Amino acid sequence: MSHILVINDDEAVRTTIGKILQLDDHDISLAGNRDRGVAQIWKQNFDLVICDTIATIEGLETVCQIRALSADLPIVSIVENTMTTDASAPAARDLLGVAKRLGPTRTLAKPFTGREFLALVRELLRSESQ
Repeated sequence: MSHILVINDDEAVRTTIGKILQLDDHDISLAGNRDRGVAQIWKQNFDLVICDTIATIEGLETVCQIRALSADLPIVSIVENTMTTDASAPAARDLLGVAKRLGPTRTLAKPFTGREFLALVRELLRSESQ
């Protein structure tokens, strides 16, 4: 059983992601913000971290803090689809580009299906166990 940390400030999203992971037989921990998530990483070992959007300064700081604690811990960052495709948002795309170079293992654009989400989680956990 994998231990996965979900960091998301939206309680409904955090809870839904947690339930999807529990139904797929993962042990989960939930954190409502960066500070709580990083504190949990200090105290426990995780196989994967799923965090809210990285295309913000706080999100970027979250990824950097996680990387400082554990360089090899896989991170999935959930991003707004408009950040990757909206031509009117070059600053967000620039920040997303910087963030991607700094750390998340993969990004997942909203909206996504439970099937897409679990496929990515399984893929990353499989590659970690090899």
